[in-house]
Amino acid sequence: MIFRLVQKDLTLFLRKPQQLMVILLMPFVLITILGNALGSLGESTQSSLKANVIIAQEGNEEAEAKKFSEEIANMPVPAEQKKAILQGTEKLKPIELLKRNVLGSDVVKSMITVKEMTVKEAKKERKNKKNTAVIIVPQNFSYEVLQHMLLNKKETPTLQVTYNEKKENAVKLVQDILTSYQKQLTLQSNLSKVVVKVPHEEGKVFGAVKAVHQEKPLSAIAYYTIAMSMMFVMYVASTMASYSYMDKEQHVYDRIIISNLSPYAYFGSIFCSTALIAFLQLSILFGLAALIYHVYWASIGLFFIVTLAISLAVGGMGVFLAVLNFISGSSSASAIFSSVVVSILALIGGSFVPTSQLPASLQNLSEFVPNGAGLMAYLQVVQGYSFSDIQTSVVVLLLYGLVFLMLSVFMFNRRKGEVAI
Repeated sequence: MIFRLVQKDLTLFLRKPQQLMVILLMPFVLITILGNALGSLGESTQSSLKANVIIAQEGNEEAEAKKFSEEIANMPVPAEQKKAILQGTEKLKPIELLKRNVLGSDVVKSMITVKEMTVKEAKKERKNKKNTAVIIVPQNFSYEVLQHMLLNKKETPTLQVTYNEKKENAVKLVQDILTSYQKQLTLQSNLSKVVVKVPHEEGKVFGAVKAVHQEKPLSAIAYYTIAMSMMFVMYVASTMASYSYMDKEQHVYDRIIISNLSPYAYFGSIFCSTALIAFLQLSILFGLAALIYHVYWASIGLFFIVTLAISLAVGGMGVFLAVLNFISGSSSASAIFSSVVVSILALIGGSFVPTSQLPASLQNLSEFVPNGAGLMAYLQVVQGYSFSDIQTSVVVLLLYGLVFLMLSVFMFNRRKGEVAI
């Protein structure tokens, strides 16, 4: 029976060309206009260049230098050679050089804001869109640099650097500064009169820079494909809630109850219908965007996970609005939601402008409204993030679906007599 009710809702929806225009044609027209008008969302539109760099250190440079010196003292080499190596050790302090002489220089300070944090804090900052780069100095980095430069060891030390490729010019600035750091290390090594083997690959810091994650550049067409979809998917909830109230007005609901079908099964069919239509809407919009505007997803699996989570959240909204309509005896809840609430959520969730341009308080809130959580998850998927990066947004969406369902059951049970009228 639930299947037949879902089939009824789908048939009714498809027979309304006006609704198809609202959920498919309008968002696609807006995607085209906004995407082509605004071009790239990259940093090239910014009038001034400013970079934010986070740096964290796992080890202790002094302890690592001491460890290296003790190792040299126990080596079976001539005393003069030991002395030369130990003198080189005193001059080569790679982390201090990076923090004070490079990132701490007056010239660099005018262009880059550097913050030191713990490793745990720095890893969290990788998701902060305001940061240009997050540099993590791993355990034994200084020790390995000394071994590589003074003992000519083949193992190359590696810095872990996370770049935010949306800040294209600022990233290039940071990469140039890290290249300068490499050159200063080379110079100090040469001054130590020790044979040093230093790679000359651009963008590498001495041995290597491991890019933990580099975001793919995000075009405006990709951003607004997601942003408009997140706005218009919410209209599915209000539309399906309005249809359910029509069932009550036309006594379809009464006939269903008389046929011994549980009212919970009826509202369950609304949930399924709303979620299914939302899923189809998103799939069609993103499919067209891929065909026409080449908006592709780094992981199809993650795309469908996010799409399913959003659809379930919208399904919960649809049931909640339907119950409100039944209780109020009108379709006012659907009307207010579609005319007022959707616009407010779209503003907070980043559908009109990127959330980075909103006040800080709204930026924090945007990730916890349904469309904002969906937008964040989709943006991370399209830029190549893993499931661990999007799982918070997915959980938020699933919780919205669950909470809306629980509220619907609670309100329905309290006003059950009125709903049945």
